[in-house]
Amino acid sequence: MTNFIRNEMENEIALYIGNYIRRHGYTPDFKTLVRDMGMQYLVNCIPYIIGLVAMGMIRFSYVTPTPRLAMNRNK
Repeated sequence: MTNFIRNEMENEIALYIGNYIRRHGYTPDFKTLVRDMGMQYLVNCIPYIIGLVAMGMIRFSYVTPTPRLAMNRNK
């Protein structure tokens, strides 16, 4: 893959994340990114994605489970 194509893909990912934050008020998780952009698309930019996860721009939902309110009802 040429550097130009990779940069275009990274630009599209950054634009998607920026728009997502403006619409929802929080960063997207990785599962949402895969659903909306496709896994194969993201695999081509994996070093960029890892950097975004490290900066906190993407929540890595497959690794870190989010607590659910339903769990508190059993107390």
